[in-house]
Amino acid sequence: MTPLPSAEDLPKYTETVIAAGRGWQVADVLCRCGPGDSPTEERHSHVSVAAVLSGSFSYRSDKGRAFLAPGSFLLGNVEQCYCCGHAHDTGDRCVAFQCGPDFVEEIAADLPGVQHIGFTTHRLAAHPFLVPTLARIARFARDGHEEDAEALAVDVVSLALRACHDTDEAPVRTQDELRVAAAIDRINHAPDAGISLSDLAADAQIGRHHFLRVFRRVTGVTPYAYLMSRRLLAAADALFDDDARILDIALDAGFSDLSDFTRRFRAAFGMPPARYRAQRTRRKMH
Repeated sequence: MTPLPSAEDLPKYTETVIAAGRGWQVADVLCRCGPGDSPTEERHSHVSVAAVLSGSFSYRSDKGRAFLAPGSFLLGNVEQCYCCGHAHDTGDRCVAFQCGPDFVEEIAADLPGVQHIGFTTHRLAAHPFLVPTLARIARFARDGHEEDAEALAVDVVSLALRACHDTDEAPVRTQDELRVAAAIDRINHAPDAGISLSDLAADAQIGRHHFLRVFRRVTGVTPYAYLMSRRLLAAADALFDDDARILDIALDAGFSDLSDFTRRFRAAFGMPPARYRAQRTRRKMH
């Protein structure tokens, strides 16, 4: 029997194209770098919108520095040089929508108010409004249930162009990233748990007000908004994958009751949980 490769023998970085069309492709990108690996300079060969599914890392280019956590989107311009670092964690997984400028320009031409295709920021923060798109991307990467990958690519690029705007982000210290990375790891491991701002601040050994400002500066959202995005994503996955009652799914995801879950789910997805689940039945019929 051939022995399985050890973690040391696996490549540090793999990129697998899982769908492609004229002017676009989707790649499943897996990085195994950790605190002991030195960042190396790379260059975007496409306009890139990458959904972070797991892991956290720092990203730096001539435009500055950003911290990427699960649920956020990394934005890259064609020919832009950058470095990624994992000073506080090991590995990450992203699904990257890599597009040619003509493809992006075609989409931008139909979006009111979008004047150019160059992204002016590195990141879309992990806000609950991104969860419906993130859920589609995660399902597509997992089992290919997205019927039209090209439509998904169009929607993802459109979302990035509309959400991206000029920002003057405050500089972020490495120590702040370390504190926030630990908090994000705790939330991601148990998003259904009753984690309070006081708990996270105590872990970071700083005051609540200071921690709130640090978390928002590093991630772009509050701890509560990030927690809600993870709970909504877990619930959306369960609605597609499980046959449990919607109430049980809501409680398992960490929501206090069905009405609160339904209100938040409708606000994020534009439909109630029952209608969202019905999409699974229609998809199986086709």
